[in-house]
Amino acid sequence: MLRLLGFEWRVALRFLREGRMQTLLIVVGVAAGVAVVAYISALISGLQRNTLDKTLGAQPHVTLSAPDDAVLAAAPAASGTEALLQTQPRSQRPRSIVNWQALMPVLEAMPAVAAVSPMVAGAGLALRGEASRSIALVGVELDRYDRIVGLRSKVVEGEARLGPGETILGRDLASDLGVRVGDRVSVVVAGSAGTSVSDSARVTALVDLGVRELNRRTVIVPLRAAQSWSACPAAPPTST
Repeated sequence: MLRLLGFEWRVALRFLREGRMQTLLIVVGVAAGVAVVAYISALISGLQRNTLDKTLGAQPHVTLSAPDDAVLAAAPAASGTEALLQTQPRSQRPRSIVNWQALMPVLEAMPAVAAVSPMVAGAGLALRGEASRSIALVGVELDRYDRIVGLRSKVVEGEARLGPGETILGRDLASDLGVRVGDRVSVVVAGSAGTSVSDSARVTALVDLGVRELNRRTVIVPLRAAQSWSACPAAPPTST
């Protein structure tokens, strides 16, 4: 058999056969090295995938909103005259995209867009008894929003449902307020002309969005409810 092999193979086989303990140590060392490399590669890939899921899985990749109010440039001064101009930026106010309902089919027809969901976002307060927490209020259509962030897969208690007078809370926010599924929470948001709007909603589910700060602030309500509470009569679409 050895005669049929080349010189290099015969030398290698003789070396492996005569130094069996050394051969065993070499094989074990190589196997351990390969196992460590495979483990580290799998660990890095898992951490990378987990980081991407937590940072990008709880929010849309692209958000469309109305343009900011801009200050128009002053007309040039007439020939032979001088003008003293002072330009200051305008204060921004929440606004919606005009005809956002007609814009959604246009976005959905784009090949690079996976899903489109209208959304109203704003700040407010969540109250229950003596407990009060600042919140990020999000008004959505549940089925559309679920296609973007997979909200139903993040439910840790209850059932994801957004009917009239219902809400979904972040898990940590519910803990801070002492709220469980089925309890009612009062929500206060700033309305138009400096007024405030208050209403209550029944908690249908608690969600874990993967980021502690989001879990401590997020309150999800039906789109129509958020539109009626906020100063904006319509919602800007959010696409991903």
